[in-house]
Amino acid sequence: MGHSVMTTIGFILGKVKVEIRSILQKRPEIQEVYGFGSFFRNQSFNDIDLLFVLRGDNVSLLVASKEIRSLIFDTSRKLGITLDPLILTERELEESPLRDMHELRLLS
Repeated sequence: MGHSVMTTIGFILGKVKVEIRSILQKRPEIQEVYGFGSFFRNQSFNDIDLLFVLRGDNVSLLVASKEIRSLIFDTSRKLGITLDPLILTERELEESPLRDMHELRLLS
């Protein structure tokens, strides 16, 4: 992979992290945010997969999930990059539901 491609990936990742910090300030129930998928494996990508882990598992998580999806949609438009959020509770994450669990990259 050429230097300019790596610079571009670093630039994109930096912008995504800034946006994630903004989302974390708005949604305190977010415990952690991870990246996974082809973008984080430095492969050709169509979108950037993000995993949001939420505290608890009550009805308010539905509201939080909808708000996170809305914020991510706005961020995707702002950055011109498709961000694809996956939202799980702490308990769901403990069940290791992703094939790429060992590749999760902490972003928050």
